[in-house]
Amino acid sequence: MHELSVTKALTDMIIKAAEENGAARVNFVDVVMGQRCGYESECIEMYFEMLAEGTIAEKAVLRFRSAEGREFYIDQMEIEDKDD
Repeated sequence: MHELSVTKALTDMIIKAAEENGAARVNFVDVVMGQRCGYESECIEMYFEMLAEGTIAEKAVLRFRSAEGREFYIDQMEIEDKDD
C-alpha cells in the first residue's frame, strides 16, 4: 500500500514539471528503481494510471530501469509541447 503515496508524489512531480515546461501531454517517464527500494513496479503502474486520469500525464508510459540500491527517481521524461 505504500506504493500509493509514492506514486501520488511521483505523479504530482511529473505533472508539475510538464506544466512548468509548457507541455500539452506527457509521452513517457523513465523511472530508476533500486532493487532494494521496496516498491513493486506493477503497483506503481496501476496507481499511476488511476492518479493520472484526466491530466496531461494520462497517456504517459512509465518505463522502469533497475538499479542496485534503494534509489527511486525520475531520470527523464518526454513531453509534447502545446505548439506541436
